[in-house]
Amino acid sequence: QAAEAIWNLDEATEEYRESMALLNTAFETAGFGADTAKQAYEGFYTILGDTGQATEASQLLSQLATNEQDVAEWIDIAAGVYGTFGESIPIESLIEAANETAKTGQVTGTLADALNWVGLSEEEVNSQLSMLNDESLRARLLMNTLSNTYKTASDSFYENSDAILESRQAQLEMDDTLATLGQSVADLKTKLAEAFGPSVLELITAIADVLETLSPIIDIILKAITTVIEAVADLIGLLADAVGWLLDLLGIGGK
Repeated sequence: QAAEAIWNLDEATEEYRESMALLNTAFETAGFGADTAKQAYEGFYTILGDTGQATEASQLLSQLATNEQDVAEWIDIAAGVYGTFGESIPIESLIEAANETAKTGQVTGTLADALNWVGLSEEEVNSQLSMLNDESLRARLLMNTLSNTYKTASDSFYENSDAILESRQAQLEMDDTLATLGQSVADLKTKLAEAFGPSVLELITAIADVLETLSPIIDIILKAITTVIEAVADLIGLLADAVGWLLDLLGIGGK
């Protein structure tokens, strides 16, 4: 069972490895490195406990942050928002709305909820955004506004969720370790397929050719067997009739 579990680790860790590949691509495209991608994912995962949500939020953050400090700041904002409102404000939606707001200069989506629900004026933020003609400056304004607003909630969330966060951090380390082994298994299977795949395909093709060749012969044999079975059945019928006639003749029949 242990050997089977290890052999199937490529499938078991596929989602995690795909998520890491997507994140690395997103962050490298945005000018960051793999370490920053991992920092974002681990930060969001420890808060949310969900691979899909953490991956999506991290991908979106790669377009919003301008440096590693921004990544850490937005993760703290996420902790404060999630600690305050839970799933009522999905973190990945919040990061997406912040991205769109930084681009358009108008507060939109769940970002409006994150502002309005704590008493901040959406109109006032829009007014401040309108005075900035640079997307990165608008993103920084949003980050600073949310950071100042949710700082206390963020600290409280980390303090009150200490045990859960430790558990999720341990899970992250386990996922990372298993993913490394899973990738090794996947590489091994690929090498085996490359080494023996052509031979297996040739063998399958040869077997298919043999079966195709035998098919007409098998049909003939089946027809012959059917003919024999029918002849035997007819013979048994004749014998039964003859035995019945003989018994009747001897007077030991059923009459």
